[in-house]
Amino acid sequence: MCGRMGFGTRQDYRGPSFSHRLFAGTGPPLMHVGVVSTARKQGCDVMRIRRYLIVSVFLGMATAASAQQQPQDRGVQRTAGGTAANGGSASNAPAPAIAPVFGSIDMDAVFKNYEKVKATSDEMQAKALAKQQELQKLVADMKAASEKQASLAQQSPEFKKFDQQLTQMKIQAQAAQEQAQKELAQMEAEALAGLYREIQSMVARVATWRGMTYVVKVSNEPLTASDPNAVMAAMSRTVVYADPRNDITQQVVQYLNVEYRKAAGASAKPAGGAAPAAGATAPARGN
Repeated sequence: MCGRMGFGTRQDYRGPSFSHRLFAGTGPPLMHVGVVSTARKQGCDVMRIRRYLIVSVFLGMATAASAQQQPQDRGVQRTAGGTAANGGSASNAPAPAIAPVFGSIDMDAVFKNYEKVKATSDEMQAKALAKQQELQKLVADMKAASEKQASLAQQSPEFKKFDQQLTQMKIQAQAAQEQAQKELAQMEAEALAGLYREIQSMVARVATWRGMTYVVKVSNEPLTASDPNAVMAAMSRTVVYADPRNDITQQVVQYLNVEYRKAAGASAKPAGGAAPAAGATAPARGN
């Protein structure tokens, strides 16, 4: 044996990397290093010669590359030194960091008091009721067919016909139920996503208007020791304390309802909390 080759164990090999697979066949052909061998020099001697030639070629290439790189490095250093001496370029200077200003919001309270949430919930309940009535009609048809079948003799052709019909109706009702559940879940997800985007947009507008750069989610619900689940939920909150002066929950709810009523054609009056001034409007978008 000639010693262990420095290629690692089998566990170290993970196959060709992504970059190797991506650029395979796109680069120049690999350089083949000639191997000096004779009839007498085989085995370990040949492997030593190969390693020696490979190391020699590698050192020669590294030396040439280093010699070519030194003038370039000196040029880069001169350029960098000149730029520093001239005060640097304004375009390359990093932008100053923005001082963080934090606000807080109770999202549960927003969803609870945003009037459009209740309207959307009522709409979803109406759609669910319509789907339920469709399913109830299928169940009623199945019940009527089953009662009619019960009045027939089991060996009669009509009985067997109703048996096949009931099986088909059961399959149809089950498929209709699964489809209704799927459609309602999709509609609910789309409705919640739309509401969240509206709330998120208003939060950004109010926060920008008040000069805030971050708004964190908090809970303004009072802690009650009588509910163990509430205690555990409070202890797991990320934010332990938030200055109530920077809480924007009421303002977000207020302006969401103002814009919702305006879009619905109703008079703009707040549902609760501080009332906006006459003709009050939400902060402009992007301001």
